[in-house]
Amino acid sequence: MLPGQPSRTLLVPAVRRAAHQLLDTPLIFNDPIAVGLVPEASEYAIRNALEDHRRSEAMLVRSLFALRSRFAEDRLAAAAARGVRQYVILGAGLDTFPWRQPDFARGLRIFAADHVATLAWTQVRFWERGQSCARPRMDTRSSLPLRRMTSSISISSATSPRLRGSCASRS
Repeated sequence: MLPGQPSRTLLVPAVRRAAHQLLDTPLIFNDPIAVGLVPEASEYAIRNALEDHRRSEAMLVRSLFALRSRFAEDRLAAAAARGVRQYVILGAGLDTFPWRQPDFARGLRIFAADHVATLAWTQVRFWERGQSCARPRMDTRSSLPLRRMTSSISISSATSPRLRGSCASRS
């Protein structure tokens, strides 16, 4: 990861989710925000790379990304039904969950954790689309924002964590 730059790995799941929305039937995972979130995930970009997206390996990887998201959110729905009121997304990247909250998530406090440059870049992508979401952000590289963010999490409330991608960085 380059200083002051968002993670280079955050685009892969975003493109895979968008391609899943456009190319796969039936949908494993419905993410109406995914298409066009970034230029690489636009309908134009995906259709221009259709041959690549139709390769069996690409279809398998895309299905795995969709299945991973569906599984996590199905588990979260069950947890919310049992009383979980907080959701922490580690390595949030371009995760769209805070912006497309299903009904079961309306009462959840949602925390996104990632590198500060990635969080800032992601927030701008959503603002550019006219979508805003007030959510605490946590920088995974600095202990001060981490302390601020963790002080916002209620330890007396049940919490569901989710690890997306990798929070580790290479120097």
